[in-house]
Amino acid sequence: MQLWVQCDSMMRGTDQTMYTIYNGVELTTKAGFKKPTFSTFHRWTALGCKYAAVASGGSIYALVLVAGQEKRHAFGLIDGNTHWNLANILRSPKPDIPAGKVVIDSIIPAIATLRKLLPLTMAGIFSSSVLMEHGLQNDIPCANFDASDQFFSIMKFNNFSLFDRQKTIWASCYLEEIGWLMKFGQRERERAQNAVAVESLIDLKDKLQDHYKDGARCDAESYLRIPIFTFQDALRMDNDDGSLLAFICSAMPSAMCSSLKDNLLACFEPHASLMDTNSEDTSIPSTALHFSWYNRHCTQGTEAPTGVPPCMMQRSHASKMNYHQFIPYTSKEMQDHPVLYARVKELFAQVFEWIHDTLASCLPKEYEILRMEADVLPGNNRSAVYPFLGLVINLNVTTRAHRDAKDKDFCLVLPIGDTTHFNLHYKGRRASLVLQTDREMRHWREDRNGWMANQTLH
Repeated sequence: MQLWVQCDSMMRGTDQTMYTIYNGVELTTKAGFKKPTFSTFHRWTALGCKYAAVASGGSIYALVLVAGQEKRHAFGLIDGNTHWNLANILRSPKPDIPAGKVVIDSIIPAIATLRKLLPLTMAGIFSSSVLMEHGLQNDIPCANFDASDQFFSIMKFNNFSLFDRQKTIWASCYLEEIGWLMKFGQRERERAQNAVAVESLIDLKDKLQDHYKDGARCDAESYLRIPIFTFQDALRMDNDDGSLLAFICSAMPSAMCSSLKDNLLACFEPHASLMDTNSEDTSIPSTALHFSWYNRHCTQGTEAPTGVPPCMMQRSHASKMNYHQFIPYTSKEMQDHPVLYARVKELFAQVFEWIHDTLASCLPKEYEILRMEADVLPGNNRSAVYPFLGLVINLNVTTRAHRDAKDKDFCLVLPIGDTTHFNLHYKGRRASLVLQTDREMRHWREDRNGWMANQTLH
């Protein structure tokens, strides 16, 4: 598997093939052994890809189970899509079929136990350069399922994407990750406190050249700080392929900027919202409210009759059918707090309009990508934060280290309050508005969740 991962890294984004890698790379072998033939080399990488597929489904610990059952050799002899199908069953097991029941009742509990008894790290299996290429630290434990899924998802398997992992079913394997993330976040905050400040845009370009190599940080412990005075109004940073990496804008009109905190406080009156506090004090309550449109776990109509309204259908051999999620739906907070949401829309209307105009002007390509989903909401609804479809209000929050894996392409963060830095601990009042779009909305845009052919859809 290590060989396959290394070859995948070399092929990704290039015209390299297994054959050119074999001919162009000096393969080191033990003393007295000749370089393997291409057929042997190719067989090794194919076998490694099979193991990587299984690890995509159940983490490295799924391979430990295979080895423990002495099935490693027999497992490698199987051809076809068996390994990929197994990965999907592991990630999203269905309790009403025998294979899914085995995964839920036996395999997941076994993996949950193994990750406690056998504390493996990704660096103990894969090279540091490959981990950095995937955006992972050397000390990432194999027990971190989010990191594991991130690592294997980047690889090119020449197959459809795996099912989303059903985290509720896999909950026993996530219990310790919050503690690890807290430690990781604290360590990275301490490192970020010592970030090297750039002095100008020219200095920033020079330091970025030394800071990164092949898309990864040369020193995993180092950070760069970009003071606001180093650029005027806006700063855009791109990846090597020209795609957007980050966009920072400081051009909000001063009157609008100075009213942000007061408007936020007015939204929550008469209740206390922003507190003058030290964020390291864990007794201070933090709040995150999601006013968003979602398209997750919606009932698909791909195989449904086309002449019957969905609300009049019933699944055969099924006791229940979710009639409320055929189409995108609003979050629970939007339904439970309509007055608060109305205040937010009213008091921040000019802010949201300014954000819209700034995005359309400064990031036209990204704006077009985002608005594709925003233009097809059910009932021709219009999102208050168009072209985004979700608004998150964070109060008294210093967020944990995380990846917004369920967001579509881009998110926008508007900090409010005593903001002197990003995501470090603070003293004073701090809040943020986060604008994002649920990535599952693409299924509604592409084929209306499989209901496009239904004659009752207009």
